[in-house]
Amino acid sequence: MLFPFNGHAEEIGSVDTKFNLLSPDDSIKAEDTSDASLDCRQVGPIKILEPLKKSESVFKERRSLIFKKMKVIRFCDSKRNTIIYLVYSERVIEGSPKNSVSAVPVTRWETESKQDALAVCNYE
Repeated sequence: MLFPFNGHAEEIGSVDTKFNLLSPDDSIKAEDTSDASLDCRQVGPIKILEPLKKSESVFKERRSLIFKKMKVIRFCDSKRNTIIYLVYSERVIEGSPKNSVSAVPVTRWETESKQDALAVCNYE
């Protein structure tokens, strides 16, 4: 995934969707078309009790008996204190660019006092 920063893009992470023996694996990056939908919002105080992994699978579900899975991967962008979620469809036989990205900036919730420490998106 690429996000603009000061006029240039910076890769936060990517996901391989298909292994290719003789050529590079199929992967999802920010320039791929979005044929899925994901929308994440902060709806309460965010507490991060331990460092997150730079990228981590947080959900997966089989979408058909053999050929297709849906996965949600969480990325931690510590530079911008933002948690990024990527949902994508993965086919066993053929890679799929069906994906969507949603970013959640970690902010102070309205009920938290300014003396409370702001949660920080750090990774191991």
